[in-house]
Amino acid sequence: MQILSAADIKAVDQATMQAQQLESQELMERAAMRLVIALWQEKLIIQGKTQKILIICGSGNNGGDGLAMARLLHEQNFDISVWHVAIGEASPDNMLMQSKLPDGVAYQRIDNRTPISQLELGQCELIVDALFGVGLSRPIDGHWAYLVEHINQRKPGRGHVVAIDLPSGLSAEQAARGAIIHADHTLCIGLPKLNLFFAQNDRYIGHWTLVDIDLDQSAIEQKEALAYYTGAENVKPILRARKRFGHKGTYGHVGIIAGSYGKIGAAILSVRAALRSGAGLVTALIPTCGYTLMQTSVPEAICQVDEHTYAVSRVGNMDAFSALGIGPGLGQNPLTINAIDELLDRLTKPVVVDADALNILASQPEWLVRLPKNSILTPHPGEFDRLFGEHKEDFRRWTTARERASALGLVIVLKGAYTSIYTPEGETFFNSTGNPGMGTAGSGDVLTGVITGLLAQGYDSVDAARLGVYLHGLAGDLAAREEEQEAIIAGDIIAYLGKAFKKLREA
Repeated sequence: MQILSAADIKAVDQATMQAQQLESQELMERAAMRLVIALWQEKLIIQGKTQKILIICGSGNNGGDGLAMARLLHEQNFDISVWHVAIGEASPDNMLMQSKLPDGVAYQRIDNRTPISQLELGQCELIVDALFGVGLSRPIDGHWAYLVEHINQRKPGRGHVVAIDLPSGLSAEQAARGAIIHADHTLCIGLPKLNLFFAQNDRYIGHWTLVDIDLDQSAIEQKEALAYYTGAENVKPILRARKRFGHKGTYGHVGIIAGSYGKIGAAILSVRAALRSGAGLVTALIPTCGYTLMQTSVPEAICQVDEHTYAVSRVGNMDAFSALGIGPGLGQNPLTINAIDELLDRLTKPVVVDADALNILASQPEWLVRLPKNSILTPHPGEFDRLFGEHKEDFRRWTTARERASALGLVIVLKGAYTSIYTPEGETFFNSTGNPGMGTAGSGDVLTGVITGLLAQGYDSVDAARLGVYLHGLAGDLAAREEEQEAIIAGDIIAYLGKAFKKLREA
């Protein structure tokens, strides 16, 4: 699913009206109806319950959506109040929706002379934010900032806030600035917006739901996407069927360079995940101290044991391996750093780089250009900042990731709630699977194994990253259904990988 700029979304709205022979107010009525349906579906309004709902409407088309919702909700016997905030001249459709408001709706006009402190939120159970739309190009300040903060300072438990499209003050594709509504739930219209996917905006957005309004698909596809939101329909075509006459040689040989004293568990998780991802053979390249643990825990794996007891000190011939994963639990022993330095001169195929291997590269940033093109880096935000400099904003981290992936010819997998994948071609893919329960030790080591296993089977780097991240998150979601998020451990993600493959195939 494409993620477009605010300007392109406006153009798609126009193209939709032309293609479907709609007037602008008809599209607004459709959006309002779908938004009200979403309120029902998300159980934000309850059948048979008399709820007091306050809808705060601006002067633009976002406010017009709110005014149309007010009328529809009033017709369904809810107790509706409207604050109509006069910010500049009202749009024609906004004025039309004002004229359609029934007498039973409590209406209050607010302008820049209205004392904000005297506005009463009262006993409202639901507050709908339709103040500013996604086209807002500058921060909210002055009088209207006081209004936003007044809403944000509502008493705890009073007024569940639902934002229409995005919380007012948060633009579609700029870093958060100024006063911004703190919503509990956001009903995003038509297409997801870029700012939904950054952790720093979570306090503004809350839970979000996409509301389909039947935008013209051909018009969407003609626009250049800022990014893509990846669902099952996008990754299912990537997934290959197993061949009837396939054998362990058919499905690739993975090498996992991992482990050090006290961190052999990370190597075990990564090796086990590579096996569960469908790789034909997996060899663990580990220090001597990990041999017995690996052979006992993962009897299906081959062990290539380093001469050093506690750390990987050298890496032998790599010709047998279809793909390499480097880093889980590796440590940063000087001998290990030297081994990575020597290995970089011999690599000819894309590799997956994670954890301590990323930290080693961060300490030697000039080594990044020595990685084979289309290699896959899998940092969490802290590792990313060690590699590419400190970023105080997720938005800037997104910009840097796009630039560095393109400049270095690498695939960057930035782990998080919506793990994002950046390609050498400049594309960004946000993943739709996964849950907070996966924020647990070893989860990243599992992801390294899954992606390396797919890479060894012949998937190209971008497909291996997209499919691997999706399956990893889906396995975590399936585990959470059975175990609850708090109880998930990394081994559970591996245990549910088979069910994740099955669910994706059946999607």
